[in-house]
Amino acid sequence: MKIKNIEDSIEKISDINIVPIVELIVDAVRTYPLYELNDTEAYFHEIMKLLNSKEISLESLKSYMDNNSNFENEKTIWVSDSLYSIIEAFELMRLYKISFIEVLRVIEDLK
Repeated sequence: MKIKNIEDSIEKISDINIVPIVELIVDAVRTYPLYELNDTEAYFHEIMKLLNSKEISLESLKSYMDNNSNFENEKTIWVSDSLYSIIEAFELMRLYKISFIEVLRVIEDLK
């Protein structure tokens, strides 16, 4: 979903624990260094390619960050910033016992 649509509809989310998770996902999409990236689905696809995985999880994100800590150029710094935001979102999901699937459903329901 387009992040502009998410931002315009975020007040419709009834579960207050999901709101900061969605906001962190929006931040992650905004900071990812792919020209004109503005869609969560495209972002998640890019992250799966980056992780070389068909699934995004907190463990795979942290593992990627641990194994690729040489963020030296401008592009990799923005990738790192984006990944830190998505990691924070996944940590909140774990804390609130909310699955990534649930978050994706809430985002889809904002249409």
